[in-house]
Amino acid sequence: MLGFVLFFVAVAALPVVWRVSGQRAAARYRRALERLDAEARSGKIGADDPSLPAGIRTVRQRLASGWMPVRGASPEILSRLAQFLQTAVVKPLVQALHARGRGVRPRIQQALDAIEDIEFYAETPELKRTSADLVEAVQGVAGEYRKAFKVEVELDVPAEPVPCRADLAALQDAVYMILANGGRHGGGEPMEVSLRNAGGQARLVVRDSGEGFSDEALGRAAEPFFSTVPGALGLGLTHARYVVQAHGGTLEVRNREGGGEVVVELPVG
Repeated sequence: MLGFVLFFVAVAALPVVWRVSGQRAAARYRRALERLDAEARSGKIGADDPSLPAGIRTVRQRLASGWMPVRGASPEILSRLAQFLQTAVVKPLVQALHARGRGVRPRIQQALDAIEDIEFYAETPELKRTSADLVEAVQGVAGEYRKAFKVEVELDVPAEPVPCRADLAALQDAVYMILANGGRHGGGEPMEVSLRNAGGQARLVVRDSGEGFSDEALGRAAEPFFSTVPGALGLGLTHARYVVQAHGGTLEVRNREGGGEVVVELPVG
């Protein structure tokens, strides 16, 4: 929970983030929104897309709504948020100013998607547990990941169901984030996912073919806002661990010969 408390503090401190990251970035962001709004309203861009002005206003509203300055966020958190917002929100908006035709809408959507990522991590999910089959859940997530990232996921799962009382959507989100982390560090190489039911515990192992976790990452991989990838929020494994622990399980990161792996254990039944 501490990680999510820190994240709420950081989200509330976004205006401070902009001061930390520099007045120029904030000014570019404001100018981009103002010009996009004016040109969309006048029909200079996206004339054949009547929803574009509303989309631009949505970006502005979503960034402004409820984000009040507070003190207490660490410089590391502010820096990570500033970097993410500059890369994922400001840059697409500025690019949209120079785009014409179909080039505007994708960049507006990119900014909205980034904002939605922040909002997703800022929410503490309320888990609603039902009877679920972990085999089916893992197979579904692996299929979605393959389709989205074109990375092969080699599955090793039992033929019989692995029953679990779980919030299926939240648990699948957690597994997807673990896969995304492995895929990011595995350089697009195939990943291995195994699931076993032994002694009342379901054991899920996700293995990548990357360089493995550094000594620092082994201790901080699931720490909020820690990432070795420039421009990343560093909240994927944090969220995954929170969901797993909320289900009474554990999440561990470690190295193996040929890459890194994330091991999740969950109670079955």
